[in-house]
Amino acid sequence: SYCCCQPWWAHRCGVFAEYLLLRPGSADMVYAIEQNDVVPTASPTGPIGRVNIDDSSGGRLGFTLCASECTSLLVSYTGWQGKTNHTLHRQGTNVLNSQVIHPSTLTVGSSSLQSSAELEMDFQIIDLAYRHVLRANDCSVINWLGGFRYGSMTQDLLAQQDVSVATGLVSVDTDVDFSGFGLLFGLDAERRSCHSGLMCYGKALGSFLAGDWKGSYAQTNQISSGVVANRYEDYRVTPVLEAEFGIGYRSPCGRCR
Repeated sequence: SYCCCQPWWAHRCGVFAEYLLLRPGSADMVYAIEQNDVVPTASPTGPIGRVNIDDSSGGRLGFTLCASECTSLLVSYTGWQGKTNHTLHRQGTNVLNSQVIHPSTLTVGSSSLQSSAELEMDFQIIDLAYRHVLRANDCSVINWLGGFRYGSMTQDLLAQQDVSVATGLVSVDTDVDFSGFGLLFGLDAERRSCHSGLMCYGKALGSFLAGDWKGSYAQTNQISSGVVANRYEDYRVTPVLEAEFGIGYRSPCGRCR
C-alpha cells in the first residue's frame, strides 16, 4: 500500500522476495592426499582430494506491516543450501592417505584405488523485527531495527575410501548441527536520485543466537567389524554478523523497487 502524499521514505505495507547467490568461505574439506608409500615417512605426490562448495542459490521471502510513516514490523525467512562432491583416483603405484579416517585405524593400503567425498551445507533464518526511522531527508533515509531471530545450520560430510584387505570400503559420516534463538539489531540505509529513480542502499545486522551445537562422527568398515564413533554437544551463544550493499531502482511513489 502507498500514498503519493506521503514522504518517499515513509514505511509501507508490502511483500518482498529476493534471490540469493552465496558462496561459503573457509569451509573447504581435504579428505585424502596421494603419497608414494604407506610408511609414515612417505612423501606426497601432488593430487589432493578436496570438497569445496561453489556459488549456490537461496532466497528470502517476507512482508512488512506499517504502523505509521516512521515505524513498521518486518517478518522474513531466509534459506540457502549448497552441495558438492569430488573423487580422487590414485596414479600408478601410489596410495591414498585419508585425512578423515580415525588415526588409530589403518588409513592407507597398497590396494587403495580411489577416495571420494560429498559435502552439504544449509541454513535457515527467521527474523521478526521492529523498524523505525532514525534520520531522513529529501534524498536519504536511515532506519534502525531491533527484534528476534531464529537460526539453524547443518554441515554433513560423507567420505569413502577403498582400503586394502581386510578392511575394504571405509565410510566416514560426520554431521554438525546448530539451532538457536536470540536478539537481532542493526541499521539499514538508502540514498536515492530524485530524478532517475536510481538508488544505493546498505544494511548492517548483528544477532546473538543461543543454542546447542551438536556434532557426530561415525566410521564403518565394509569387511572387518570395526566401528569408530563419537558425539559431542555444547550450548553456546553464537554471533552472526551481516553486511550488504547494492544499487537499485524504485518507482516515483515507491510502490515497486
